[in-house]
Amino acid sequence: MNLLLDTHILLWALAKPKQLPHQAVEAIYQADTIFFSPVNICEIGIKSIIWPEYGIKRIEDIHAGALKANLQELLIDSTDAMLVIPVVASAAYTKPCEWPL
Repeated sequence: MNLLLDTHILLWALAKPKQLPHQAVEAIYQADTIFFSPVNICEIGIKSIIWPEYGIKRIEDIHAGALKANLQELLIDSTDAMLVIPVVASAAYTKPCEWPL
């Protein structure tokens, strides 16, 4: 199974893994390949500007940490991003870690 981490799960997995919800931990351990997205990095960068109290000084460190943790960077373009919209719109899922990929 492939797994694409949402931004909060990526941050917790890198910085505070003990805060990960049990369901996320299970999904991570069961995954064959775990991906993060350039969108994650962009979101974290925006959050670090809006909420400096999060203490994220260098977005490059988040990116490097994800790669060091053997996460795979999902290479996407706008066409790929648009394919996700119908899946999310039609999904009756409440948690991103339950979305089918």
